[in-house]
Amino acid sequence: MAFTIKVFEKDQYIFSLLKTRLETMFPDAYIVNAIECPGQYDCVNFSEFTKIIYDPRNIDMRDFRDAIPLCDGSGVIDCSKIAEDLGLNSVLRKTANPMKTTGISVALVPFVYMQDREALIDTMTADRIFTSDCIVRLDLMGKMRVPSPESSGVRPGGMTNLLQQASKKYFKPEDILSFCSMDKNGFMTPGATSGEDDVYDAGLPVIKKITEASISLTRQSSPSASVLDVFEGFKTGELTELVSGFDEVLLLLPSRIGQESLGIKGLTAGIERSLTSGKLIIRYAEDISSGEDDIYEQAL
Repeated sequence: MAFTIKVFEKDQYIFSLLKTRLETMFPDAYIVNAIECPGQYDCVNFSEFTKIIYDPRNIDMRDFRDAIPLCDGSGVIDCSKIAEDLGLNSVLRKTANPMKTTGISVALVPFVYMQDREALIDTMTADRIFTSDCIVRLDLMGKMRVPSPESSGVRPGGMTNLLQQASKKYFKPEDILSFCSMDKNGFMTPGATSGEDDVYDAGLPVIKKITEASISLTRQSSPSASVLDVFEGFKTGELTELVSGFDEVLLLLPSRIGQESLGIKGLTAGIERSLTSGKLIIRYAEDISSGEDDIYEQAL
């Protein structure tokens, strides 16, 4: 049963992610961006009906009774809920439930320039490493190393507020999302801290509490969430403790040359001993810059 889904979304990147997810749930649907291509569509002539999805953060469609909001008040996009709101057709009943999956937790430990770190993260999103409804990014590092508000679109200070909340007795995994905004790459992130060293001043127990809560987010099914926690400036012993519960730990090194002199062997051995069930992967910035981004090496 063919039908059309018109999406009113100004951000083309968000639209492309949503389209990819919905196509797996509704293979017979024509999914179009009504902002990019307004007007009539040929596909409407072959559709039995049309559904509308809109982004309530920048488009007001409350007068359209059957229009479906893209996200909730906190900005979280739950594709499973959107699928249910689209209607009880035969395709949805057959495919929506199997699509409910948990996310993945990834710890990134870079020893490279910021541009190399961000280039790796760009390849991870382009390669669809994260397929969840919501992708949370936590930059656990000094303020100067976090992407600037100009490049991310997120004002600093959110991470400081998150650290303060995590220091309290009652702190739930869902509390993380309360301090996050969507950046220009589609990540839900609190951005940078207010002060340069707020992350380190918070103390290891608070950072550990946040990382464990972020991992717990990935165990939920609706909305499904994946997390990318980026660690910089921590001691070796602290790192091994912080990353022990992640599904994947990515070590990003400048190159293979001089790897021994950097003392990486001791770090990789410590991380592997600490991992409960995850895996350690080493990647090199030189491979990303040369376009050989498919190279993964598991530390032994």
